[in-house]
Amino acid sequence: MESKVEQNVFLYSRSRLEISGVLDVCEFTELSVELSLEDGYLGIDGEELKIDYFSSDSGKVTVHGSVSAITYYQKSSFSKKKKRRS
Repeated sequence: MESKVEQNVFLYSRSRLEISGVLDVCEFTELSVELSLEDGYLGIDGEELKIDYFSSDSGKVTVHGSVSAITYYQKSSFSKKKKRRS
């Protein structure tokens, strides 16, 4: 049986987000951050978002800003979402 990477999401006062289990940062702007996880993707929406910390070795990411939504996507639904945005 394969060992899965533990993924945790901690949101503090909707202004600081700490995430573990991140494989990569797919893209980011002031309005959204999209992260690659083992099982799919994590989308973060908000305003004035900024990635303060990312380590591909530890899989940890820290985002600051005004967070309005956190959404998990399966790999198949994420590619459909990307096509709709284009």
